Amino acid sequence: MNQETTRERSMASYKEFHKRSIEQPDAFWSEEAKRIDWH
Repeated sequence: MNQETTRERSMASYKEFHKRSIEQPDAFWSEEAKRIDWH
């Protein structure tokens, strides 16, 4: 995989991540909160 392909995939992933945070904020942030160790 070359650098351009990696960059394109990273940008596509970011756009999907961002889109979901806007369109489904409750579900998005609920899942993100599960990633945090809440000690």
